[in-house]
Amino acid sequence: MFIKFALGIFYILSVVYHKRVNEFVDIFYRKYSFEVTNRFFVWALAIPFLLFVICFIWLSVRKIYKVLSLLSIIILPVIGQYLVLFVSNVEVIHYIQYAIISFIILKISNNLWYSFFSSTVLGVIDEMYQYFVLYVGNPSAYVDYNDMIMNAHGSLIGISIFILLEYRFKGLEFLGAFKNT
Repeated sequence: MFIKFALGIFYILSVVYHKRVNEFVDIFYRKYSFEVTNRFFVWALAIPFLLFVICFIWLSVRKIYKVLSLLSIIILPVIGQYLVLFVSNVEVIHYIQYAIISFIILKISNNLWYSFFSSTVLGVIDEMYQYFVLYVGNPSAYVDYNDMIMNAHGSLIGISIFILLEYRFKGLEFLGAFKNT
């Protein structure tokens, strides 16, 4: 029950305080330059998150071909999205936020598809809330499909981390790729 409550609070706070977080980030953009602030978010958010995922994968499977296959599934799309979809490096927060959400939903439901679908729908609701409520009347507001894609991929990252935890600590063999050889 507590984990469901915590998930609800986490999601509500992340949606409701979105505008305030943006205003806070805008202070940095105005005080420093876009380039300096963008660089800061790479070093403060993106690189630590990617290093965490890479280290977690390595410690979970410890076989180089499995590590490389998981990295190609999880990290390569992030790099591609970074090159194509990112407006600012603070966008990496979508991966972190929805990885946490999908991980918790999967922990509650123990259903991969339900976790992915639910967290992705929550990401769409978040973006619709921003467009129709938070930024209503703002002529530069738009439905951010890029964020929806990043939310969905963050969900996949959370599910992947959950699967690796199950594989490592419970000895479960998921998806055939993790069979002990």
